[in-house]
Order: sequence, then structure tokens, then C-alpha cells
Amino acid sequence: MRKLGILQSTEEGTKMKKKYVALVLIAWLPLFFGHVRYQYNLASTESPSFTGAIDAGGATSLEIPNGTDPDVNASGEISLDTNGAGEPNQVIMRVTDLGGDTQYTMASTLFNFQASVVVPNDMNDTTRDLLPVWHNYTGMQLILTELKAWSETNNTAFNLEVAPENDWTSPTTVAAVTIDQNDVSVPFYATPITSFSHGEIDKDEHLLADFDDVDTPLVVKFSGSGYLIADIN
Repeated sequence: MRKLGILQSTEEGTKMKKKYVALVLIAWLPLFFGHVRYQYNLASTESPSFTGAIDAGGATSLEIPNGTDPDVNASGEISLDTNGAGEPNQVIMRVTDLGGDTQYTMASTLFNFQASVVVPNDMNDTTRDLLPVWHNYTGMQLILTELKAWSETNNTAFNLEVAPENDWTSPTTVAAVTIDQNDVSVPFYATPITSFSHGEIDKDEHLLADFDDVDTPLVVKFSGSGYLIADIN
């Protein structure tokens, strides 16, 4: 009877070990296969779909389809156009409407500002020398990439300057602009400026126009472009 008891106890112990091993394997299966799915690379011919959510909360970046002309043609599709609209430093994110007929810009790297000044010489000298035209309240630094200007009067000159939000006493020159080009008729225009004496416009700084005392244009129009630095805390 004692031997039988030992045999029975041994058999029960073996069964318990088998159950323990089976439970361990079952517990590890989701982790193992989940790891396999994470490493799986889709072939270019595959088009998987699912109704769940993608959780990339632990990642530092997520790559989406991108290229120089990555068309989107169905609702919910997005892509990154690395060539933008052919403008320097332009990158845009594309989305489409429900019918897939129109591709819209959801985000763009290129930032624009512009101003028009009518008869600057009608202003007093102090105003004409420190005319505020734009305030950078984006919360980010703007890096200028291009500046254009037009006027109906030839040989119109002015300086574009930058100064702190609450102190315009010592502005820094961004660019000296001379409007002296003309192909056919009005307007005269300045050769596009792409190199700046000071091309970084910090957050909360003002752009100021300083007009020549001698020139008497009726109107001056200028437009600038650049990109915002997003690496901020």
C-alpha cells in the first residue's frame, strides 16, 4: 500500500509539472507572436486593413508614405510631399476629400508674411524709420529664406529690420532692399533676396520697415517667406 501511495503521488506530481509547463507556454505565446508581428515587413503588393488602433506611444517618430509627388486618393489617406510646390524648403502634408478628387495641404513648412505701405513719405520721419510691419507671435523662431518687394516707383529703397518686442531703439538690419527691376511695365520689383544680414526672427520680435527719406513711392509691397523651428520645449 505504501508503494502504491508513492506511485500515486509521483503520478500526480508529474501531472502538476506538465500543467505548469503548459501554463508557462500559454502565457508566453502572445508575447512571442506579438514580437513576430512587430518584426514583420509588408510586401509592396500587400494591402492589410484592420479596425483597431495603432499605439506608437513609446516611439520617437513615425514614418508615413513620402516622396516628391505622393498622391492620395481616398478619404483618410495622408502623405508627405518632400518637394512641396517646387518652392525652396517647402514640405507639405497631403490629405484628400471624401471623393478623393482634391488633394489638400494639411500642414506646410513654408511660412509667409506680407505688408503694403501707402505713401510712406507722408509719415513723419520717426514713423517712416521704424514702421512695424509684422510681429512674430508664433512661439517659434522664423528662419527667413526669401524676400520679394514691388513698387510703382523705380529705384525705391528701404531696409527691413528686426527688434525686440518692447525695444525698438536699436534694430538690426535684416536686408537692404532696392526696387529697380522692370520687365515690361509697372510694377518695378526687387531682385529676390535669399541671403540675409540677419535672417533669424525670434519669437515676439518685430519686423520694421525703414524707408529712405528721398524716395517718394506711392505704394510699396513686400512679402517674405521662411520656416518655423519646431524644436522647442
